[in-house]
Amino acid sequence: MKVKIVELRFGRYGQLEPVRMSITNIAKKVSIARSTVYKIIQQYKVNDGMISGLPEKQQRKKILTEEVAAVLKDPKTLREWAHLSLEARCAILKEQHDIQISRYTLSNYYKQLQVGYLKTHSSFYSARSEEETARLRVEYIKKIVGHMRRNREIIYMDETTTDMWAIRNKIW
Repeated sequence: MKVKIVELRFGRYGQLEPVRMSITNIAKKVSIARSTVYKIIQQYKVNDGMISGLPEKQQRKKILTEEVAAVLKDPKTLREWAHLSLEARCAILKEQHDIQISRYTLSNYYKQLQVGYLKTHSSFYSARSEEETARLRVEYIKKIVGHMRRNREIIYMDETTTDMWAIRNKIW
């Protein structure tokens, strides 16, 4: 690659003159950054027409290992984490797997793993059992009936939309 860049710039390896192609055009032709082409040309000039080994770009440590991908794709984990934001999920990954990633990276990983960003189904969820909920409703009805028999005024206030802002519209 370096020899090709030098040949495009000067016509032949070993020459320093004449300039035949601009750095911008070379970068477009070989599909690498202009700054990289510039560094290669400068190193070539400094070494009097010889190409020395420029340090290669260091490879980034791969964060998305098979183990982490398995955790992120696991349906059980996805159900458990459904109510969590991406920030909270990143915190869990850091705590449990010693992986520090941003929410944007996590979002990209979910897309890579083809985990959908789905609209939630809004439904009332209660931590109580159905029997306990039924018992509490009966108690409430008895209380209301008692107020009605005593001719007390009953005012109903609808709070169903009050907490709608707290409900997540979509989850991973």
